[in-house]
Amino acid sequence: MSERASLRVAALTVFAAGLLIYVNTLWNGFPFDDAIQVEQNLYVRSLAHLPAVFSQSTWPGYVYRPLPTLTYALTWALVGPEPWLYHLTSALLHAGVSVLVLLLLARFFARPVALLGALLFALHPIHVEAVASVANRTELLAALLGIGAALLVVPRTERADGRLPVARLVLGAAALFAALLAKESALTIAVAVPLLVAARAEVAGASGVALGERWRRVARGSAAPLAALAVGALCFFVVRHAVLGGDVLSRAVIAPIDNPLIARDAPSRVAHALALLGRYLAMCVFPWRLSADYSFGTPGLFDGVGAPAPLLWLALCAALAVATVVGIARGSLRLAFVGLWFFGTFAITSNVLLPIGAGFAERLAYVPSVAVCALVAWLLVEHAGRVVRIGGSVALLAAYAVLTLSYNRVWHDDATLLAYEMRTSPSAKVQAAYGKVLLDRGAHDEARALFHAALDAYPRHMMAAYGLGLVELKEGRPDAARVWLEKAIELDPGHPPSLVLLGRMRFADGEIDEAARLFVRALNSDNKSFDAKLGILAALLARDNLAQAAPLRDELMALSPRHAELLALSAELDRRLAGAGGRSGAGGDDARRTVALAGSGGA
Repeated sequence: MSERASLRVAALTVFAAGLLIYVNTLWNGFPFDDAIQVEQNLYVRSLAHLPAVFSQSTWPGYVYRPLPTLTYALTWALVGPEPWLYHLTSALLHAGVSVLVLLLLARFFARPVALLGALLFALHPIHVEAVASVANRTELLAALLGIGAALLVVPRTERADGRLPVARLVLGAAALFAALLAKESALTIAVAVPLLVAARAEVAGASGVALGERWRRVARGSAAPLAALAVGALCFFVVRHAVLGGDVLSRAVIAPIDNPLIARDAPSRVAHALALLGRYLAMCVFPWRLSADYSFGTPGLFDGVGAPAPLLWLALCAALAVATVVGIARGSLRLAFVGLWFFGTFAITSNVLLPIGAGFAERLAYVPSVAVCALVAWLLVEHAGRVVRIGGSVALLAAYAVLTLSYNRVWHDDATLLAYEMRTSPSAKVQAAYGKVLLDRGAHDEARALFHAALDAYPRHMMAAYGLGLVELKEGRPDAARVWLEKAIELDPGHPPSLVLLGRMRFADGEIDEAARLFVRALNSDNKSFDAKLGILAALLARDNLAQAAPLRDELMALSPRHAELLALSAELDRRLAGAGGRSGAGGDDARRTVALAGSGGA
């Protein structure tokens, strides 16, 4: 079999493995953030909303990632809210990434190593969060387009005439631009460029050249590819700035419940972030106690660096760092690839350079895990005896496959996933989220107990306070519900669910102005909040401000034309407009002030 044919067979094998391992996710629903990004996202329900998708921020409001939303909208146009095609698309994307991992590793390692490394990547359980959760398609698209961009700008062989492959450079720049539209951390995949140039030089026979001259050649050969990727990145950041403005970082509020490292001083945060890199490294080899949530209260994860487990993780991180330096110093391209890829692709998401919205998450290891899969495959294939090589490879692939298939089922729906999390990682966020599941089932006492437990673990947990407000409201105690909703707003003045619900209660009591102010505050916090806009529409009608109500009604109808409450308000607006001859009533001063506040960012 020719080399090209064998690569084709290997690629088909890897693609099939990456796809088939996630077939059992096709029966899953929309757990966790999937509901927010797909089911409840009104902007994916019509392709007519795509201009708005690309011209405004992406949830949670301080990022610009329209590409995944585009894929959701295209899928909705085909099957609506049926989950199976969303999950199939994610599985296909993962299979495609796995093939690119094969092509990437084949630049650095012998074909058997590349094949085993790509198969380990395709089957790895640590990737379940990225693939089984539709909302984490950001990782898949960033990896597919980012790795594709790196492979495009550095061809496997140089042209005989030495001319630059301009078409490939342009396509690579466009691919990186698209990757950044999925997730900003795709920028770190540029670390592959000098490594790919070095690999090409090694194939061309440059290994006999002095080490210093080899690295100078790599630097010269990397200039044009990196410049092309820089153009793609610059285009993205220009567009991002045009959409989000220059103060986007000031809107990126990171709560300690999501990332406990944010509450530490810089030296302590960096030390623990480095230790967590060691934990990622260990989990990429031995994926144990996998979890969808590693927030505040996760047992043992954020203990001080002096604790036994963080010390072990820190030692693992240091060992890989030393090995990387040694590899670079001695010209060991494979060792340099493993270390530079792992640390380089974690540069943004590790919390070392700057804190991000998550202290630790398995989805963040999706791209960096390529290095660990390559390292394990390299050790097994080239540094182990025949029995260990074959037996270890088969055993590891089988173990990864069984764990992945089993963990896929955990992501079936919120109830299944959160019940699992309560057994493995009962953080404050998990307790509050599972409390909401129990509340929806009618188990009020159990839900109340979990909400209180979440508040005990993290006293500033606004979702737990909001949940207690829901319990009181469902049990017919509106005054007690108001107390908890006001508590939630005290903990987070911009918490949209609490603001909207309290606004509805004020509205029902006839406190129109106060209700309107609460709705506007919710809209200021989340400018896409349909419920906040619906509340403002009701307030405008209550104040007979028909001129302001009509365009707002039209905006909401374009988003959700079958919404029952909106239809009722729309019918009432049409009745009043017909009665007023299309002119606004006279009693709309207060409502006009409300809408003015919404436009000016007041209240």
